[in-house]
Amino acid sequence: GLLLTLVNDFVKNYFKIVVYYVKNGTDQKFLMQQYERIIWKSPRYQATLQKFETRHANAGCLLTVLFLAPFFARTYSIFLITAATLVYVLLIVPLITGYIKVSTVTSFIKRFVIRSILNKDSHARVVFRRALSFLLCCHQRFLCLQSVYTTANQLLFNYTLEKLICPQEKFSCLYVLLFYSVLAYLQSSLQKRHWTQMLHDSSAADFVRLTTSWLIVKMGKTIVLSMVMLTLTLQFNDIEPPAAYVAITAAYFLLTQYPELGAETRLVCFVKTFDIYLLEGLEEYWIPALSRLISIFSSIVVVTMALLNCNYVSAILLSYINIYLSWLHFVEKCWAPLQSQRLSTSGFPYPSYAQFQERKDHTCAVCLDDMRPLTAKITPCKHMFHTV
Repeated sequence: GLLLTLVNDFVKNYFKIVVYYVKNGTDQKFLMQQYERIIWKSPRYQATLQKFETRHANAGCLLTVLFLAPFFARTYSIFLITAATLVYVLLIVPLITGYIKVSTVTSFIKRFVIRSILNKDSHARVVFRRALSFLLCCHQRFLCLQSVYTTANQLLFNYTLEKLICPQEKFSCLYVLLFYSVLAYLQSSLQKRHWTQMLHDSSAADFVRLTTSWLIVKMGKTIVLSMVMLTLTLQFNDIEPPAAYVAITAAYFLLTQYPELGAETRLVCFVKTFDIYLLEGLEEYWIPALSRLISIFSSIVVVTMALLNCNYVSAILLSYINIYLSWLHFVEKCWAPLQSQRLSTSGFPYPSYAQFQERKDHTCAVCLDDMRPLTAKITPCKHMFHTV
């Protein structure tokens, strides 16, 4: 606008300056004075210049708000502060001061929507479909990697809880999870008794080869375990996580590390002694499913706390891995087999306590295992069989 005003005034007054120069034959200094009087001191130029100076002053006053950004760094995420700053500087301030018109922004959004979204053959939609296909492929592959998914689940839960409970204890989530993993490995090794296995082979060469490979594997595990224990010994002198953090993370680790369906663990055997009617004798299916549900509920609570504390990135990742993927795993691996077991014998009723006591032999004729009132079913011909 200022440039157009200057050009317009110059064109209007150019011939006046030339005619005056021809008539009076004045020198160049006088011409410059006339030019300055006509162009630079014109009322239109002064009004336009005052308008631009006012606009610049308003923009400067609005940009002083950015000096408050460092004060929000302790409360809000750096990504959120950066995004808000860019939107404020590039969009809000130009709209308020008049550098950009609202109609310009709306027309740009309208053209972008029409060209990029509504058009099926647009480059943006093709790129979006390919990116979505790539993300879905990564999602399916990640869901199949059970060990990687479980470790990421535990690590993300510990990290988010560290940000909420003990943010001053840096990297305590890694060392705590590593300590739990070492204990779980020792427990599984002692339970499976790998350390007592011996190699037997008829050929001396094969025996030497197998013995060497077996010793190398065991020595490698021993060295790695020793290094891990040494690292934990050195690092635990520098970190002191609260007892609440250790208790919550340990409980979550046990919930996510619980064996799959059908495992006769000590907890399952202990629950079976109570003969809970609601479990229908399917304790080895219900307990793993309940452990997955409790872990999902715990993640929902932590996500809510993270949102209240403005940890949006951790909340988004936790919602995807610990809630969404865990729910898919629960439905596919826990709930579907449980429903299959329930529906397979749903057509046969449970015997009453009197009917069960009338039968003195409580051994199932099919599997030769002892029956309980909740694991027995009665047929229309009054025979009983073992359901689980």
